[in-house]
Amino acid sequence: LGQTLAGPAMAGARGGGRIVPMLRVLAVFLPIAAAHDAVLAATRAHGTMRPTVAIEKIFRQVAQVGGVLAASLFTTDPVGLALAWALPYLIGLVVAVVWYRRIASRLRHGPADTRALARQFWRYTAPRAVAQICQTALQRADIVLIAALASPRDAAIYTAATRFMVIGQLGTQAVQQAMQPAVSRLIALDDREATSRVFAGCTTWTVALTWPVHLSVASAAPIYLSLFGSGYSGSGQFATVILALAMLLATGTGPVDVMLLMAGRSGLSLVNSVAALVVDLALDALLIPWLGITGAAIAWAAALAVRNILMLAQVSRLFRMTPSGAGLGLAVSSALICFGALPMLARLAFGTPATLVGLVLGAGCYAGLLWAQRDRLALTAFAALVPGRRHHRGVTDNA
Repeated sequence: LGQTLAGPAMAGARGGGRIVPMLRVLAVFLPIAAAHDAVLAATRAHGTMRPTVAIEKIFRQVAQVGGVLAASLFTTDPVGLALAWALPYLIGLVVAVVWYRRIASRLRHGPADTRALARQFWRYTAPRAVAQICQTALQRADIVLIAALASPRDAAIYTAATRFMVIGQLGTQAVQQAMQPAVSRLIALDDREATSRVFAGCTTWTVALTWPVHLSVASAAPIYLSLFGSGYSGSGQFATVILALAMLLATGTGPVDVMLLMAGRSGLSLVNSVAALVVDLALDALLIPWLGITGAAIAWAAALAVRNILMLAQVSRLFRMTPSGAGLGLAVSSALICFGALPMLARLAFGTPATLVGLVLGAGCYAGLLWAQRDRLALTAFAALVPGRRHHRGVTDNA
């Protein structure tokens, strides 16, 4: 409603009255998009990922891109383009509601104490909401502080240096989204052995998916930064390497925050997020005036280390579990050799451009190692996703 009424003012700030009708269309569909995400989350709570994959990951993505491309061929009206982008949310919501009702109809519930449920809900959700604000501030505060304490140019370079993390987060989020309902169910059943296997298996998969990205960026930092322009590759190299190495720690400790949240420990998650934010802001104020964007990278890495070490200690104390499993060491060593050692040797021997050759060779070796050790890495569990192959067993059997 606020966006609908304030459309002209917002459009003026963004540079044109043609945006007003587009903003109003998107404002109408905003609650529909929120309901779409909420219903899909409810289906995941029943232990199935199929509605999320089919509706959110496949249908909506394809329908939005295809709809906008098709609309652009027949009209330049911003309302038409906005509708083409927003309508898939409405269709997805309808399908998700029908799908959820089918899932829920198989269950029989007795009378519920709504007041008790409300108390439990807000006791869990309120700390989680504040923690999410802290995490968002942790991701964005560095750029603002660099612009204020250093210069806008440094802020632009630092922003470019952090862009690779989005790619790594795709793999992390994919694993965690599938893991959440499984871990929640297993903890509710008090099946600690199966929970530990899922935790360790998902840690191995996260490392296998994300470490190649972060190590590649660390090894080829000058080439990576040059993609953004000639002015980026100089002063941003140290910051990029520090950020990439920090992400190795963040992913190597496993989905520890998911473990805390699925066990209902949102208060601990909030404490960890606040501690990380305090460390980041304090070190930013101290290091940015002295070291510039390298200081900001050090501050962010320290904050990330504090948060992940706290979570790892808490999971170990509460559940007597660690993220290490039979395949974790193999995944770590394979990634370090293929995307760390090989590219760096090529760079030292033949110069910076040869780093790309080392990465290509490393990628081929890495794929071969993963295939050869697929059983040890529990990658054969993905065979259960293929129709007719459900007799294969793996880590996800318990998920």
